Amino acid sequence: MLTGLFLQGSLIGFSVSVPIGPVGVVCIQHSLRRGLIAGLAAGTGAALADAFFGCMAVFGVSLLSRFFFYYQMWLQFAGALILWYLGIKIFKSHPPPIATPTGSCSHKRIFLSTFVLTLTNPFTLLWFAAIYASMGIAPSNDGVLPGIVLTLGVLIGAAIWWFFLTFGVIMIGKKYPLSSSLLFNRISGGILTFCGFLAGLSALKQLIFI
Repeated sequence: MLTGLFLQGSLIGFSVSVPIGPVGVVCIQHSLRRGLIAGLAAGTGAALADAFFGCMAVFGVSLLSRFFFYYQMWLQFAGALILWYLGIKIFKSHPPPIATPTGSCSHKRIFLSTFVLTLTNPFTLLWFAAIYASMGIAPSNDGVLPGIVLTLGVLIGAAIWWFFLTFGVIMIGKKYPLSSSLLFNRISGGILTFCGFLAGLSALKQLIFI
């Protein structure tokens, strides 16, 4: 039973992480500009945040759930500001020389930034709740262990995706010098800024219709 829960959690964590959103763009940028460890640090931050939401969904942690949904407008505003900052910074940045990863940003900071950025999207909690409901997984009433195993599976599954993404991006970057392409920075920065605009617009709509 526990093995099946772990495998289910791994599949869920992997599938939730696969869509390339703003966090994926950030991970790709860190991988290309700062190397393997930086990319893995970014991916680990995102995977841990996904596991946190998965844990909330499986245990039905009502207090935290109410916090995230009550303050979702402000969380979206915070996420929009982070995306605007990252997008404008990347858009304006000059690419480093080929095969010379920059290390100006600590791995701890990279980890924390992607962790916080992922947490600013409370709809991830709804996504986990919907997946669990569709698979017949209810908030744990059978003790703590099944929920822990499921959440650990989510973490591992998400981490596997970020591991493959980071390695894949670095392998592609060795053949095609994307990290030294000014156009690539413009596109990545533009995507992040646009995502920040959408997040800010969504939060603004909620503020207007309160």
